[in-house]
Amino acid sequence: MALRLLEKGQRFLALSTDEKPMDVKAGAILKETDTQNIYIFDGTDWAIEKLKTKTYKWINETIPAGEYFNVTIPCLGFDLITAFVNASGNALASFRATNDDGSDYSWDPLGIMNSPSLKVSAQAEISGMPFVELVITNEAGVDINLDIFVYLGSFN
Repeated sequence: MALRLLEKGQRFLALSTDEKPMDVKAGAILKETDTQNIYIFDGTDWAIEKLKTKTYKWINETIPAGEYFNVTIPCLGFDLITAFVNASGNALASFRATNDDGSDYSWDPLGIMNSPSLKVSAQAEISGMPFVELVITNEAGVDINLDIFVYLGSFN
């Protein structure tokens, strides 16, 4: 594959064996399709960017009728959170970020989701936030089972 320009002067796709262009603007991005490495041009050279990630998951979690699932997820040093919830029954999922002192930064930055069969995803920027709290409440008259996946990500 030869070097391919995706956006004039800024975004490129290439193989690791392709020569990286040097006549581009600082901030240009190049992705190697064979290695999945991402490079950013600093005006002089191409520097590799490393994506920092963390995954949390709770599989087949049971919430009794009228009860809730609650977890606080440390997220300091991450910039983005993505959450996926898959539940049977009538559940309400909400998320909030908190400051270092425990006060609320913002209620529900990922939203409130409520449906008879909860299959939802949400995403929010969390730069500088120390914690995100996930609460899923069982509003059904019976136990519900759910799977929860939370992904944190940041470019270092």
